[in-house]
Amino acid sequence: AERARRAAELEASLPPEERARRREATAALDLRAAEADLAASGGSADELHALRERMVGREAADRLATLDAQRRAWNERVADYRAARAAIDGEPSLDAREREAAIARLRVERFSETERLRVEALDDIDGR
Repeated sequence: AERARRAAELEASLPPEERARRREATAALDLRAAEADLAASGGSADELHALRERMVGREAADRLATLDAQRRAWNERVADYRAARAAIDGEPSLDAREREAAIARLRVERFSETERLRVEALDDIDGR
């Protein structure tokens, strides 16, 4: 009880902007935990949207749904790229220089300049 009282005093002594930032951070963590619990229990997209509406409001829930769709689309594009890259990596008729050139062309065909930086970083992480 003493510890909770002291924590509340410290919180109250913070500038209002810092208290607001801390509340937002806590709300974001609470939302992530609730989303993880829902996903673990097999919750549907509709249930996820309803959860988000309850916790952060309709507009934020709609923005999060849009972000989810963008992330799914990105992940699908990366998966397609990786499959095409694996086909290039497995092509025995290509030497190392030709293989790298083919992969570079693949990146140019499928991704914007900024996206290529992300994909190259992902490839580096994967050890390719």
